[in-house]
Amino acid sequence: MRFLFYSIKDILYFLTLAFLVLISSCGGGGNSSFNEPLLPPDPQPTTPPTPEIPLSERKYITQTIDGQQVERTYLIRYPKEISKSSYPVVFFFHGAGGNGQGWFNNHPEVENLIDQEQFIGIFPDGYENRWNVGTETNADDVEFITLIVNDFGANELFNTEKLYGVGTSNGAGLANKIGKETSLFEGIAPLISQQTVDIGAIVPPQPLSVFQVGGTDDGLVPINGGNGVAGHVFMSASGSAENWAANFNCNMSPTIANRVWGNFNVQEVSFNSCEGNNRVKYFVVQGAGHTTSFGNNFNVYQLIWNFFVSSDPDYYEQFLVGIDLDQAEKNLFIVNAQRFQEICLDNFVGLKNPLWNIQERGEWPIYFHFESWEGAVTSAAVDQMKSDYQSIADLWIESLRAFDPNYRSSMDVKIFGFVFNEGVIADETFYTDYGEYPRVENFNGTSEKSPWEIKDRESDEVFDQNWYSISDFQTLKVSGNGDDNNGNTTFYPDAWEDFSHPEGIDMFHTKFWHKVSWDAVAQRQYLKLGGNVTNYALGTTRFYVFAHEMGHTFFLDDIYSRSKYPDGQNIQSIMNNASEITDFDRFSLRMVWSQQR
Repeated sequence: MRFLFYSIKDILYFLTLAFLVLISSCGGGGNSSFNEPLLPPDPQPTTPPTPEIPLSERKYITQTIDGQQVERTYLIRYPKEISKSSYPVVFFFHGAGGNGQGWFNNHPEVENLIDQEQFIGIFPDGYENRWNVGTETNADDVEFITLIVNDFGANELFNTEKLYGVGTSNGAGLANKIGKETSLFEGIAPLISQQTVDIGAIVPPQPLSVFQVGGTDDGLVPINGGNGVAGHVFMSASGSAENWAANFNCNMSPTIANRVWGNFNVQEVSFNSCEGNNRVKYFVVQGAGHTTSFGNNFNVYQLIWNFFVSSDPDYYEQFLVGIDLDQAEKNLFIVNAQRFQEICLDNFVGLKNPLWNIQERGEWPIYFHFESWEGAVTSAAVDQMKSDYQSIADLWIESLRAFDPNYRSSMDVKIFGFVFNEGVIADETFYTDYGEYPRVENFNGTSEKSPWEIKDRESDEVFDQNWYSISDFQTLKVSGNGDDNNGNTTFYPDAWEDFSHPEGIDMFHTKFWHKVSWDAVAQRQYLKLGGNVTNYALGTTRFYVFAHEMGHTFFLDDIYSRSKYPDGQNIQSIMNNASEITDFDRFSLRMVWSQQR
């Protein structure tokens, strides 16, 4: 349902128009609603039809500037389809010389986020095309933004408890100023600017999350601080972020990561464990000037929105269904989940892991790679390890159904084939039960590459087996045997044209990799249990290692790493120090699935 919101000026206009229409409609007219006979008033009051919300509308606010009444303007952009009763609201502040409509027109990536129903966008116009950060005009722009928020009134479509501000250049200065002087915003993203020295001296009334970006070659707002544009003296980028973090009692030992944004290398510095589960991040873009254009394939606004969402404690409630925690435990879950989001999930956007294939196709196709083995590979060992693979996968995905009732209630682990490196043999029981499966013997590969030729299903082009370049492995298929690099390798089948797979599959998703020496590691394309088979004849493995490594195929991270998770020591997790899958593991897996779906 859409609703219209009008200013006093608009209402007067429509009343005048309605009066003129009534006069001109007397005695008949083209509109059937004015051709009905006059009836006595209905004793029961009726509710007039609710008009639809326009896609966008320009609103007006009257403000006093230099003793004069000035009409200020702002643009509202709603989602194309309104299916929710309430939306977060994001203010976007243009740079000096710009205006709200122009900023919106130049950022289709923000328009897309709005139309995905992520939020309602507000695009205000600066007085004389400037925002007053302290030297630009005599307008009180903090008051102006407060008046806009007040103008939302009781309209529940605008969630005034979820307000955010994104500013570019001069607009970033206003975002900083509002963040320091008011309690309006839950988070801000000042882009290509940091706090001025004057704003830095202000103590904010409440904590919020900050996403700050600066370029090393910015000539207007120097990354190292000092004199800059409009006569301002700026703090350094690091000093500005540290100032925010200190005000919010964050952990002042930041985590540091290197990123690539489009055409630029970026250093990301994060202060976590802030009051209210807030975070402070600043990004230093190497070689960038006073710009937010980092390359055609990079969307900084999606990253900002992900940051705002993942900094909101309420966001994590959806992942806690059926998990009973006190507030201290919940805070511990959230601070580690925030790091997990930025360390792992932000890097895996768009990549499908086995959770996706399980939901889409009800199966997880794997193949066994025996790099080394004690004795002969037996049918019993294969059966046991496949059974364990199935049962552990079932344990992992069981918790998804409480979070997503539409997730599959069952799935099958299927075996695509077998690879035996040189020196590894199989006994008669193996050939009796699995002799009709694809197999490669006397292989000498020890990398992530398989011995089979793989092609793209649509283009029929040979895939180079760079697994990190593919979103969904099911876009590929095994098309034949690969090269015999050592001259000794044997393949079954010899030809694939007439081959019928025993389980009806033509592609695998994960290599189930074994060797005698310790080498337990995994990603979505392989799960290696080196040194973790305790009985080679029966295929007995260590559960906690198996379950841990399977977690990695779902993108879960090693919580035991104190450099990445300094608050993780008290987290019970199979990815940390537990011997079973825990509530935190279920919580994290739900976050992963939320991104996958």
